Amino acid sequence: MASENEPAKLLLPYLQRADELQKHEPLVAYYCRLYAMERGLKIPQGERTKTTNSLLISLMKQLEKDKKALNLGPDDHLHLEGFASNVFARADKQDRAGRADLYVTFYLMYDGFKIA
Repeated sequence: MASENEPAKLLLPYLQRADELQKHEPLVAYYCRLYAMERGLKIPQGERTKTTNSLLISLMKQLEKDKKALNLGPDDHLHLEGFASNVFARADKQDRAGRADLYVTFYLMYDGFKIA
């Protein structure tokens, strides 16, 4: 993805967060990937490169694999909301203490990002 105009670059932040969360929060990681997939499918066919198509196919395979390993359910949004609340609480606590660090950065990266 060397090109500045590579549409798949728009998906990378969500995929990077998914990779970071996979070990401790696999359900949240799954929904990060799912969100990336949904965004990727909104890229018009005429604008998709081979790299973008390859990434989407790979992502689809990963989602299917993850889906089999997870117990997805109608209450997943509650887990995601709890996760987001915890991240915000930690970021807020760090920021108020004047020790903005990874939690603050992590929260800011999710600002406006809806995965469920």
